[in-house]
Amino acid sequence: GWALQLAAEGCRRRGDGAGWREIRRSLQQGHFCDEGLALLERHDPAGMGLRWLTLDPAVPQGWTVHTAAPALLRRPMLLIGGWHDPHLNGVLDLWARARAAGGSPGLVIGAWSHLDWNGGLDTELLAFFRRHLQEAAPGTSPPTASEAPIRLQCCATGAWHSADDPSEPQGAAIGWSLHSAGLAAIRCDEGELRPAAAPAEGPRGGGVVVLVHDPWRPVAGRGGHLGLVPGLVERADLDRRADVACFSTTPLAQPLWLLGTVRLQLRVSADQPSFDLCAALSEVSPDGRSVRQLSSGVARFGPEEAAASGPRRVVLQPLATLVAAGQRLRLSLAAAAWPLIAVNPGDGSLPAGGSSAEHRVISLTLELDGSWLSLEPLIRAN
Repeated sequence: GWALQLAAEGCRRRGDGAGWREIRRSLQQGHFCDEGLALLERHDPAGMGLRWLTLDPAVPQGWTVHTAAPALLRRPMLLIGGWHDPHLNGVLDLWARARAAGGSPGLVIGAWSHLDWNGGLDTELLAFFRRHLQEAAPGTSPPTASEAPIRLQCCATGAWHSADDPSEPQGAAIGWSLHSAGLAAIRCDEGELRPAAAPAEGPRGGGVVVLVHDPWRPVAGRGGHLGLVPGLVERADLDRRADVACFSTTPLAQPLWLLGTVRLQLRVSADQPSFDLCAALSEVSPDGRSVRQLSSGVARFGPEEAAASGPRRVVLQPLATLVAAGQRLRLSLAAAAWPLIAVNPGDGSLPAGGSSAEHRVISLTLELDGSWLSLEPLIRAN
C-alpha cells in the first residue's frame, strides 16, 4: 500500500490522472494485495517499493544496509513505538544499539498502531526538545524530567508502567510445552500448553499434529501489527478451522503480566519445497467463546531452510498486557495469514501475493516432542 501511494504521487507529478485513479481505486476497493505488483510494474517500475517487494528478505544481496556511527548513537534520543506497529522491532533494535554504544535513549511504547498514537505525545516531545534544544532562561532551572524514561503501556488496562522503576511489574521468563493426541487442528480445545522449563533441561511436549493448507481458502490474518486494521482482534472463528492447530493453557489461577517477546521452537516438516508457519498468541475467555489475539508472528522457510533438519523458530511481535485470572492463553498455528502475509506457493518460489492456480496444497506435520513456547523479558533496565 505504501509503495502504491508513492507510485500514485509519481503519477500526479507527471500529470497521469488515469494512473493515479487506477491506483486509488485498487487501494479503496481492497484489491491492491492481488494487483499491487502489476500496478507498480506499470506505474513505478524503477521505484524502491517494487524493488523491495521482489527481493528475497532471507538473502542479503541487493539490500542496502545503513549503519550509524557510535557517536551518533550516543546523542539524545526519545524513541517512540507501538505494540501494534510493524516498525516496533526496529525501534527496540535502535534502543539496544544506542545503549550498547554508551547512549541513554528514552523509550516510550504505547498501545498504538503505526499511525494512531491515541492523542499524541505532544507534552513528552515538547519536554524532550526543551531539554536538549532550548537554553534555560536566566534564573530558571532546566527541566528535571528523567534523562532516559522507559515508559510502557499495558494493552489490556491502558495503564502506563515505568520499566526502570523496581516497584513496577517487570517481565519474567516463562515457558510452555505443546501437547496433543493428534486432534489440535480438529478441535480448538484439544491441544494443550503446559508450563515447562527450557528444552535443554529435559524432553518437553508430546504428540504429532498434521494440518493441511489449501491455497483456495488460506487462513486469514487480521489485526496485530500487520493488519489492515491493526490492534487487538477477535479470532474465535479462525481457531475453529480445521487448518489451524490450537494449544491452550488451563485457566490462569492468578493474573499474568506478559511483557516481552514470545518465541516458538517446534519441529515442522512439509510435503512441499517451501512453507510458512504463522503463529498467534491469544487470551481465551472462561466460556471459550471469545478468543482475543494479543500478538502474532510468521516464519518463512524456503527450499534450503525447509529441507534442513532441526527445530523451526517463530518470533512473535513483542507485547505488554495483563491477562486476567480465569482466562487461558492459546497458541494458534497455521500455514497462512492472508492478506497480512503473501501466500506461500509451496514450490520454492518467492511469495508475492494471494493464491493462484500454481499454488500447491501443503501438508505440515508438527512434531511436538521438544516443543517450547517461551516469553523472554523485553527490557532489563539495569
